Amino acid sequence: MSVEVLDLHFLEQPSLIASFLVRRGSEVALVESGPGSTLPHLTKALAVHGLSPSDVTHLFLTHIHLDHAGGAGWLAQQGATIYVHERGARHLINPERLLASATRVYGEDKMSVLWGDMLPVPEDKLVVLYNGDTVEAAGRTWTAIDTPGHAYHHLAYLTDEGDCFTGDVGGCGLPGYDHIRVPTPPPDFDLDAWRQSIARLQEHQPKRLFLTHFGERENASSHLERLRVNLDVLTEWMQEQWSLERSREEMIAGYWDWIAEQAKVDQVDEDGIHQYQFVAGATGCVDGYRRYFKKQQEQGE
Repeated sequence: MSVEVLDLHFLEQPSLIASFLVRRGSEVALVESGPGSTLPHLTKALAVHGLSPSDVTHLFLTHIHLDHAGGAGWLAQQGATIYVHERGARHLINPERLLASATRVYGEDKMSVLWGDMLPVPEDKLVVLYNGDTVEAAGRTWTAIDTPGHAYHHLAYLTDEGDCFTGDVGGCGLPGYDHIRVPTPPPDFDLDAWRQSIARLQEHQPKRLFLTHFGERENASSHLERLRVNLDVLTEWMQEQWSLERSREEMIAGYWDWIAEQAKVDQVDEDGIHQYQFVAGATGCVDGYRRYFKKQQEQGE
């Protein structure tokens, strides 16, 4: 049973945000809705497979960030049952705080262009999942794996066929490149939790990974090990900058230069380097680490 990668053409660019389609008979499962701004592209992608949004019966969300879950309420209105981490459910029922937080980060003038509308999910269309819970959908058994690190409300989904839908805890890797980025935005980035989540996924030994940013990775074992190493290397660089008391602006500028060099080592061309900026930009990554280091300092006092 195949997994179809649906390109949502975020900001009218290819290979930035994916939704994943699995179907069997009348059951149609999606992993990730994408943001509200990409719902027209999702509708077109479903039509290629002879489907409409009202045919979607199950929607699995890895977490509630707008690029992954912004369209969930609209799909719930079309009839889909929405599956989400226990800690994310209340923000889907009432997304007011989530939207306010995003507005502070991106600015009110950019919210519509980036994310579109986010409608609430009716409580009777929502299923809360805990670590180890299983769901039978579209001919597969889906197991929810609690995988914090990028966000505390993060799940990966492992099917009985060995496919693992990793959300952001599996990192970002664009088609045609072996380069892996680690998106570490505030407020929930937690280094220790992320390391434990990678180890948890490795223990499950998935065959294939499906990254929301972006697409299929056939050698799951190799990808997860390189992700683990990349997280450690990135942490070393961030810790050095923090210990030198670099300002936020200095760290952001330095990160752009450093990560571009890392990408070139991985044979990423200039177009690819530009594209990676959309899925794991410097500002969010630096801010996530700075907040994490500050919390570590405060807890150590």
